[in-house]
Amino acid sequence: MATFVGAPAMNILEGAVEFDGLSLLGGSRRLAIPRVGLPVGTQVAAGIRPEAVRLVAPGTPGALKATVDLVEELGAGRVVYVDLDGASFCAVTSEAVHPAPGTAVGLMFSPDEMHFFSSETGSRLDVFKASVPVPAH
Repeated sequence: MATFVGAPAMNILEGAVEFDGLSLLGGSRRLAIPRVGLPVGTQVAAGIRPEAVRLVAPGTPGALKATVDLVEELGAGRVVYVDLDGASFCAVTSEAVHPAPGTAVGLMFSPDEMHFFSSETGSRLDVFKASVPVPAH
């Protein structure tokens, strides 16, 4: 898997193909993503580059709720490290967003910006074509 490419590393959510789509778990969160061409039960890992993650207000419809752990200032931008139900996740932003450690934030990203890998082999899976928003459950 491409977790080693880039700094900070790609965010990874583990999951499985279910009957109605792909269920990715970030702790107790579920993201339902339409599946194409993989059998039910296939274990996958979804990668989301930190630059593709948007910080939004907590409670924003469709956003995953997280808690800020650390903010690393990088001149015009910043890397925001969060806790997503026990999983470490990060976002790179240049927006005028300055969350303080311990505060709640929402995370949003597009399925079009996600990269899918086999959990068994680490090989990239190019069978997913999603063009709908990712609903968080």
